[in-house]
Amino acid sequence: MARVSALDDADGARAYGASILRGEKVYLRELRDDDLPLLVKWWNDPQAAALQTLVVRPQPESTIVEKFRAWSANQESTRAWFTIVAQEDDGLVGSISLFCAQAPTRAATLAISIGPEHWSRGLGTDALRVMVRYGFQELGLNRIGLGVWAFNDRAIAAYRKAGFVEEGRRRQMTFHAGRFHDEVLMRILRTEWDEASA
Repeated sequence: MARVSALDDADGARAYGASILRGEKVYLRELRDDDLPLLVKWWNDPQAAALQTLVVRPQPESTIVEKFRAWSANQESTRAWFTIVAQEDDGLVGSISLFCAQAPTRAATLAISIGPEHWSRGLGTDALRVMVRYGFQELGLNRIGLGVWAFNDRAIAAYRKAGFVEEGRRRQMTFHAGRFHDEVLMRILRTEWDEASA
């Protein structure tokens, strides 16, 4: 995804603001109260949990709502959290965040969650591209990393499409279906993103 308009004047600033959280298929926005039932449902969905969490363990609705409200406040300079919305129908499809941003290293970790009914539509890949652009152009990051279970081949393919490359593994990091599995560590650097979007 190409970089957003330059800030040469007020018109450029408005164009930048209008496009920084918008991709080709999705846009990112704040949490709304009516998002919470779907986000809670997806959080507690065992098929999604097996792909993203250390342990498949549903939680009470109130606990999950409290987490989403805290994350979405966006009051910490080390975190940016948004919901992902499909442009075609303004329907909620998931959430995405950058967290643990550090000033000296200008690095952050990315996390994304897409509702199972929205998988394999390219929405996650588009959201990744928007969030990476936001991290580099708005937050001034130099590096964005993430971890993904080695068996989550669809997610790994989406991360690669968005420009992430594998840089290592944490062996036997999670335990599912009676055995241990590796975590694949992936990252994208600002220079790599600059080259790809030039």
